[in-house]
Parts: sequence; C-alpha cells; structure tokens
Amino acid sequence: MTSQSFTMQRFTVVQDRCAMKVTQDACILGALAPLEDATRILDIGTGTGLLALMAAQRAPQATIVAIEPNESAALQAAENVERSPFRAAIEVSCTSLQSFSPLNSHQFDHIICNPPFYQEGSRSADEEKRAAWHAVHLTFEELAEHCVQLLTSDGLATFLCPINEIHALVSACTAHGLSMHRGIHIRDRAERPVRRVISVWSLHPGAATTEEFIVRSAPMTYSAAMLDAIQGFYLLSSQRSNE
Repeated sequence: MTSQSFTMQRFTVVQDRCAMKVTQDACILGALAPLEDATRILDIGTGTGLLALMAAQRAPQATIVAIEPNESAALQAAENVERSPFRAAIEVSCTSLQSFSPLNSHQFDHIICNPPFYQEGSRSADEEKRAAWHAVHLTFEELAEHCVQLLTSDGLATFLCPINEIHALVSACTAHGLSMHRGIHIRDRAERPVRRVISVWSLHPGAATTEEFIVRSAPMTYSAAMLDAIQGFYLLSSQRSNE
C-alpha cells in the first residue's frame, strides 16, 4: 500500500493503514490553534496523530492525550508518536469521545478537534471514509456536550469545519454553553469564497474576533501567512504547492 506522509522538522507522519488523510486543512488547524499556554491537551479523533504531534512541537510544556475510535488509525497514530521526539508527551488511546468523557471530567485546558465534517448529505460506501468524513460516530452536539464536561474553567476548544457546516456547529456549541472566542475564515486565495472555518471556544461569554487566513497568494504559490504558519513543521517549506 502506498503511504502518505507529512514531513515535520525531525520526523515523518506516515499514513499507510487508515483512511484518515494527512490534509492541508489539518496542518493549518495544528499551526493556528492557540496552544502556546496549554499544559494539558486533548486531541479528539487524532487519526494519524498529526494534530497531537504538532501540538507537542508547539507546546513542549504540555502533556497530550490523543483519542481515536478507529483501531487501525489509532495504531498508526501510536506508531507515528513512537517514531517522533515527542513520545514521552503523547498518550494515544483507542477509544471514542463518548466512552472517554465520563472518566475524565474537567482535565484539559485545550481541546483540539478536526471532527467528521458532514452532518447531512450523501455518504461514502467505504466504512472508514464514511466515519472519517461524516457524523456517523460523533455529531456536533456530542462534541460540544463532551467538551463542556472535559474543559477546565478557563480552557479553550478549537475546531475546524467547512463553511457550510459552521451554523450547525455554532448552534450545537452555544446550546451547550460554549461561546466563540475567535473565528478564522480560510480562503484558498483572496478572491475565493471562505472554504473552512477554525473556531475557538470557551466557557466564558464574550465577543468573538474574526480574521481571515489566505492560503495562496497566486495559483500554486503559498502566501506569506501560510509559509509563516507551516515553516516550523515542514522540513522544507516550498513556496510552490500542487494542492
């Protein structure tokens, strides 16, 4: 089987066992989530372990728990962690959020999640791809409910979702007592529509700030903002991109 990889400063995140892809969107989430002051981080649905590994590189003071319900993905994540310089900081557990949450109340000051995107619509016939992309095992409602239980009083939760699903995510989060702290609207280029939204949530009410993140300054050319975001992770940050 052909493996896919994301080359970080000192090691490679490999995906050869599972359907959870190493994507550009996940890399942006891992680079922009406000993790600098976190001491205990939960990565929900870690897939290959990419977000947990990026979190460990950005927040060396933190301990990280990465949970993943898919057995093959959890095994891949554990292997990637073991090959990395951050093995002592990351614990990978093959479990669902619904099973994990009741045993771990209010322990994390940051939760990061690239959840199954699509709450509705047609679904892939492939079981692993369906679970990775669609809310088969984790809805926005469940994500919000359990994050409220797992966050410390001053904790933050950072999520990534498509623009056409942001209203459903906002509705679920606000219904369970989370308040948006920050919104980052992602565009492929300045003239393109918003494609993804990174949202940061807290348990404390307040006005949200909104900003934009432009991935490319021209076709196949990363913007200065994108290069600045990823240069600490890619072994070689090229200004050319085929994505």
